[in-house]
Amino acid sequence: MFYDRQGREIDMETWTRLLGAGVDSRRVAWTELGDGFVVSTVWLGMNHRFVEEGPPLIFETMILDDECNDFYCERSATEEAALAAHDQAVAWARDVGVSSLGEPVDAETVIAPEE
Repeated sequence: MFYDRQGREIDMETWTRLLGAGVDSRRVAWTELGDGFVVSTVWLGMNHRFVEEGPPLIFETMILDDECNDFYCERSATEEAALAAHDQAVAWARDVGVSSLGEPVDAETVIAPEE
């Protein structure tokens, strides 16, 4: 299933058109942390809730390095929750320090809060 930024169902053609509108149409927030690390929050438009019932997870917040390795991932159902997740990731990364983030997370490890 595909969803617009407000969480309304859309067809694949509309989703493809929205994705093709450029990075600004997908970006929710972007914060540079220094040392090549960023917190990026984007609209995915496709439900990434694969293992349990609940609202579709259509936004994603990640901490990435300059080689696009991810060190943190959290998915959200609403843009409001995605912005809160972004702020939490920024605060956490600044608190622990980007040099202490360790190894990139496994592709299967995703932190998704209950909403």
